[in-house]
Amino acid sequence: MIDKPNGVSTLSAEENGILTLETPKAEEIARAIWQRQHAALSAESLSYHTQWRDQSIPPRFWDEFLLDAHAVLLLLHEKHSDYQNAREIGNVESPIAASPAVDPHARHCARDGTS
Repeated sequence: MIDKPNGVSTLSAEENGILTLETPKAEEIARAIWQRQHAALSAESLSYHTQWRDQSIPPRFWDEFLLDAHAVLLLLHEKHSDYQNAREIGNVESPIAASPAVDPHARHCARDGTS
């Protein structure tokens, strides 16, 4: 289930043995987005030695990362709600078996016992 204490979405542990994860806070997601982009900079780049939330950069720059993080949280919340709604009406198989990363032939063979 997704709770929104203080406007931050978190996934709490569910019943029925379903594995859930706690969603990081927006600041953690924003920093991860920044780190990924920062890692792509060349050593000669002017921003290469910049640290997260460096005060020499206007706050508006950092706020953009927070907006991206909020978009990620919103998407996670929507997808979780979609999953919960589908599960309640019985239209969801195992999340792992339903993953597009799993070979459909392998899923079929696993269901009917053939190889």
